[in-house]
Order: sequence, then C-alpha cells, then structure tokens
Amino acid sequence: MSDSHYTLQTQVTFTRVVDIRDSSNVAQVAYDPVTTTLMVEFTNRNQYVIEDVSPETFGLLVSAESVGKAYQSLIYHHKNHDKSYVYHRVEKRIPV
Repeated sequence: MSDSHYTLQTQVTFTRVVDIRDSSNVAQVAYDPVTTTLMVEFTNRNQYVIEDVSPETFGLLVSAESVGKAYQSLIYHHKNHDKSYVYHRVEKRIPV
C-alpha cells in the first residue's frame, strides 16, 4: 500500500458502480474501465483506490457470493495470481 495522502493522478470516471447490500465489510465498489481503476468503499466508510484492475477481475469481484472474501483473494492477498496491485487509501472521499 502507498501513502495515506493519495490524490488521483488521472481523471477517473467511475461508470460501473455497485452497491453491495449483503456484505459486512464492503459497502460499494466502483470501476473505471478506461483507466482500469477500482474503488472499494468499506462499511467503515474508508475508501481505497486500486490501480490496473482488469475488467475480468472487476466482474469476478462483483459477481462473487462474498464480495469481501473475493476482495481479499483477488486484490488484497491476490492468492494464486501473479499480479500485485498498487492500492491507496483515499483521505478525501470520492463521490460516486
């Protein structure tokens, strides 16, 4: 994870926004397919921006039975994946 005073470096437009209703950890995910940027908002209102997330990974995340577990596996711990993601905690909330 990078520094906690992160500011988006590029123009990001989250065109795919999904409210997560049945998760105790994840409240919302949003995705910009142009910049391949994912935003995850947790139920504690912390937001994280993750860079270079493929559309396929976003699809797996939002279609998972447990979005929280999918986030842990696909993004945070990236088990069984060769990819390591760059992610940042966002101090100033991103409205979506």
